[in-house]
Amino acid sequence: MSLDAERNDGSLAAMVGSRMELPLESTASTAPESEAVRLLQGWIDALARGASVVLRQLEPMALGCAVILGGCGSAPTVEVEGVVRDGRTGAPIAGATVSAHGGAAVETDEQGRFSVPMHEGADRQLVATAEGKCPVTETVHVRSSGTEHLTMHLFERLEVAQEYVQVGFDSVVRVEVRLRCEADAPIEWEQIGGRDLEADLIQTEDRGRILTVHTHPIEDFVQLDDRLGVIAFDRRQRGEYRFRLTARFGGVLETREVRIVAAPLASGLFQVPAGTDVYLNGGSGSAQGWILTTKPAHSETEMRDPDARISVLRPDRFGTYTVEHRGTGVQLMLQAGAYEDVPRDCGRAECHGAEEAGWQTTAHASTFRRGVEGGLGPAFERRCWSCHATGVDFGINNGGLHHTAARAGWTQPEPAPGVFDEIPRRVRRHGSVWCSACHGPGRIIPPQFRWQYGSKFQVGVCARCHDVDPEDRDANHSSPQVDEWRRSPMSRFVRGLSDRDPALRAPCAQCHSAQGFVSWRRHGQAAEIDRTTVAPITCAACHDAHSSDNPRGLRVYDTSDAVAGTPGHDMGAGALCATCHRPSVAWSDRPDRAPHAAQAGLLLGRGARTVADGGEGMHAQIADTCVRCHMVRPSPADPSFGTVGGHTFNVRARGGDAALAEAACSPCHGEIEPSTIGVADWNHDGTAQPITREHDDALTVVTELLSARIFAADIRDRCTPSRRARGVVDHDARLHLVDEAGVILGDC
Repeated sequence: MSLDAERNDGSLAAMVGSRMELPLESTASTAPESEAVRLLQGWIDALARGASVVLRQLEPMALGCAVILGGCGSAPTVEVEGVVRDGRTGAPIAGATVSAHGGAAVETDEQGRFSVPMHEGADRQLVATAEGKCPVTETVHVRSSGTEHLTMHLFERLEVAQEYVQVGFDSVVRVEVRLRCEADAPIEWEQIGGRDLEADLIQTEDRGRILTVHTHPIEDFVQLDDRLGVIAFDRRQRGEYRFRLTARFGGVLETREVRIVAAPLASGLFQVPAGTDVYLNGGSGSAQGWILTTKPAHSETEMRDPDARISVLRPDRFGTYTVEHRGTGVQLMLQAGAYEDVPRDCGRAECHGAEEAGWQTTAHASTFRRGVEGGLGPAFERRCWSCHATGVDFGINNGGLHHTAARAGWTQPEPAPGVFDEIPRRVRRHGSVWCSACHGPGRIIPPQFRWQYGSKFQVGVCARCHDVDPEDRDANHSSPQVDEWRRSPMSRFVRGLSDRDPALRAPCAQCHSAQGFVSWRRHGQAAEIDRTTVAPITCAACHDAHSSDNPRGLRVYDTSDAVAGTPGHDMGAGALCATCHRPSVAWSDRPDRAPHAAQAGLLLGRGARTVADGGEGMHAQIADTCVRCHMVRPSPADPSFGTVGGHTFNVRARGGDAALAEAACSPCHGEIEPSTIGVADWNHDGTAQPITREHDDALTVVTELLSARIFAADIRDRCTPSRRARGVVDHDARLHLVDEAGVILGDC
């Protein structure tokens, strides 16, 4: 043993002995404890000699440590930089945690970037984690001369495609779930939106890893007529279903929402977005189905279900597609395009300059700007785009604002002043409800297919936004206008579009069809009524989307057409109602005809056959007259909500309780039962009753007297002379002659 080793042995023994408070050398003693001390001292000496051997073996390593690292402390650190991205989309992940094994941990910034200190050396480990993602470990060779920039990819531990769009009606959809880590996690499914699926239309397999859904047939959503054309789908009719997937990872629950949609939104127009399914109604005849006769060059699309009543075509190229009905030979021209390809030059002086100028003043023109800049409240967000911008149908790449924004990498910030002008120009051009939002992105239909122009009056043009129920998960408010309208007589043809239907007869079409009304207001007569596209009194009849001259774009306001020879004044929105609901034939020049639709005459006290004009009643002095009573919506908690007021135009629930709606009367009469209003002996029969009872009793007397006069007059149906008028009934707010069986005679 070397001298140094001996010194080390002695110093180790001294250190251990001092810790145990033992003497370093033996002392003379005859006590028994002396022997114990001697034995223990020997053991300490042996321990010290063994430790010195270990030190001599470690000495070369210690020397290498001192030479290479400048001492036996920690190795120098190097900043390792990189980025964390989503493994599926490649998008940067902000807020991910990146940690060196046994060392520092940092969070990624908004661009997913990180810089973490690591000790220099080979096989260093770096771990990245993020909420809902499987962790990933990378082995890094850390060099002071520079370490390679790292990209770490994190995959969701629960993976499922969250949108299944355009899957078709009466079709089977299979949704598969992938667990990248913790593969035994239990999974549960719950339907949270859309038409309820019966037990035989939905099932799960493999412990919830597979969901199978069978969508409902189209007839469950849309009531088809026998007319050939493009089928419109609003948000209620498109066949949408929502599901919530829940997986349990230990004590942590993770959820996803899955959306399944049978069909895209569709207005029923012949200008259609490329890439979307177009559903064609083949009518109710014996020969149905459609043939695709022409399509653009390089198009690979084919007609699906060409022999069925409903055929489906998905245009895949910009341009013209012509289809021919198998049974009748009728041809339809479809013009397909992308919203982003439509040039914004509709307002050229030689084209639609007046319409463009008028539209610029409407709410449609500024709705998206007002939304992103806070004018519509702080809740304006991405899901609002579908009704406040052009072409938005989430999940479909049609060139609309959502599609263009995704490709430009633009996401909407919190609403604030100035946001609109900072939006990329290619996205901003869709930031309004512009021409193509309503008229479609395809080119204008040529004159030889002029009959198709009438499709723009369909309710589907407006329904895609103005038919939003409170349960719609893509909206934060409801728009029930179209749903209400569908409950009103305005939505129906009086004679089911038979040859006798007034919507097809020029003198009557001005008040029985949307096309006829607009033509009459513009040119003084109803014209260009085609049975294939004629619409009942839809939104476009009353509202002009290209003008803000009157409130809510009403085509008539404040002053009505002549009612019994004199216009009604100061009627507000009710002047529009009086345009049709007035006695068009009122007095002695045609004694053989009764007043037709005499409501405005009654309101203004004019036009009675045998009674002198009595002057305006109290209701004629109410602001907005007709609208003030007929369009007041009850609160959602009211049982009559959705059946009266609004665009139902009802003050009594049709097909239900015949009582007046409290919402119609309470704004003026207070919170009282409408049947108690106006108690007096109005009909002079000696009994004072509420005005509604007095009215009904008086009407009963009038009906009996009128029926007797009608029977005595021997009025016969000219179409069927054997049928003789026996009386009169009130149906759909009109008086009709009926025969002895109570069947309406009709207009002959």
